[in-house]
Amino acid sequence: MNGKHAFSFVFAIAACGPGKRAETDADASDLALAGDGAPSVDEGLPLGGRGEDADAAVNPDASCDFPPVSPVSFTEGTSGPTTYYLHAEPDPRGLIVALHGTNGSSVSLAERKVEWWAFFNEATARGYSVLIPESEQRAQPRQWDNAPTVENPDIVRIAGLIRLARMEGAFEAGQPIMFIGMSQGGGVAPVFAQVLAEQGLPVRAVAVHSAGRSALYANDAYRLPTTFVALANDTISSPQDTVASAEQLTARRIDSAVFVQGETTVCPERFTRIPGVDAAASRAIFDGLVAAGSLGADGTVRTAGDDQASDSSLAGVPAAYAPFTRAIDEQLQVAGARHTFYGGRATKTLDFFEAHR
Repeated sequence: MNGKHAFSFVFAIAACGPGKRAETDADASDLALAGDGAPSVDEGLPLGGRGEDADAAVNPDASCDFPPVSPVSFTEGTSGPTTYYLHAEPDPRGLIVALHGTNGSSVSLAERKVEWWAFFNEATARGYSVLIPESEQRAQPRQWDNAPTVENPDIVRIAGLIRLARMEGAFEAGQPIMFIGMSQGGGVAPVFAQVLAEQGLPVRAVAVHSAGRSALYANDAYRLPTTFVALANDTISSPQDTVASAEQLTARRIDSAVFVQGETTVCPERFTRIPGVDAAASRAIFDGLVAAGSLGADGTVRTAGDDQASDSSLAGVPAAYAPFTRAIDEQLQVAGARHTFYGGRATKTLDFFEAHR
């Protein structure tokens, strides 16, 4: 239960081209490759490709081993018209600021998104406190102000929440602050991080999920190590643009890494990743989706929403499991490599953060 208080490359990684390298079991030091004109690349799948033959260690969605996740305990508060969530580790090693995408909210990340929970589970296990703010624009499309200025109301609010987190012991003076964002949140994450770093906050690195190109990456003022994740069938944020963004940074000798997750099939046990869904329930959900045509018999995803519009009326979900429909659709989004947050990169993302503390 949450406490509450108020606070007024067109590319196929498996066949890397000249100057790129594929890594499957890279340690943290291998995750950042600066200055050779190509970002560090972890082995992924071809754009629009299928993942049945992928190595499960590289592409965990290709196997039936999906670690279940659990919600993280957050304190909920309000700041002006927005709601924020803060998880304070008792012995913190730093603070991670997580930014939602278009039409998103802080509550969606804290209380609804299974793949974000996967990231938060590992982040907190490593000793990071987590702050989830919310864009000031609460009417649709509920987007962040992307102005790179200290007067930006979203940046002002986040700076205030970071100060609050420090006062509440969520991190100590001098400990690193990391930013991670999805979609439009991924687009503004480097902007916000840069502005706050210039104001003297110890921002050390940024993670960008499924966001398009930004002129910031060509700006000499931007020096923050940045890791990128894209999904191969994303029709909202081009995976090619994601790779190009990473290449822009490494051309400027800024540490970066990039990963493109390809489409995979869904196995019957896939939905055990969702809290409250056991193996029998997962099998019943799988069978229902196949019978309704939402999944092929081989587990191929035939229909799914995306991060901006989850399919709340997904055909084939048995009535007994209707409360899990959005979470089920989220798993289909990941397997189908759609526009969504991919928690399977939590370990590599956090390794990147660790390498840049």
